[in-house]
Amino acid sequence: MPTELRINSKKKGLFLVYCLLLLIAFITGLMIYIYTAFIFVSVYAMVSILLGPPILYLAIKKLASNQPAIIISDNGIFENSSIISVGFIQWNDNLAVEKTVLFNQNAVVLVISNKMLSSFIARETDILKRLIMKANYQTCGTLVTIFENSIDVDFDAFADLVAEKVAQSKV
Repeated sequence: MPTELRINSKKKGLFLVYCLLLLIAFITGLMIYIYTAFIFVSVYAMVSILLGPPILYLAIKKLASNQPAIIISDNGIFENSSIISVGFIQWNDNLAVEKTVLFNQNAVVLVISNKMLSSFIARETDILKRLIMKANYQTCGTLVTIFENSIDVDFDAFADLVAEKVAQSKV
């Protein structure tokens, strides 16, 4: 009989703070652009003006969602814990699991083979999400990074369960 485990996001207060910081960065960039003429400052301002609103939109959209952060089933894992949710990943998609520390936070990294990587990026229809996925891959070496602070469950037990499911799929 198939089983399914739904894991919710942690309280959304931290996420609200994140959205507020993005908004402040956007407004600051806009003000700097309007009132200064320094090249370096103008570059920061333009980046914050161009990227601030779309990322803020994705963050607020995520905040309004009531979907679980993670759904683990016998067939795979549905990842919805970040702004750029990858969606459903089958256990047999040439996965490897690593428990690591990124940006001073514990994280479970699902390493997807290069062959599967391009298909995950290609199936994303939102251009901004696709760009963020590529940047996330270049920064972290993977599309799927699940941080301890983003899920409301014992992190070590979660990491062990995911590793166990991946190992079972290879048998």
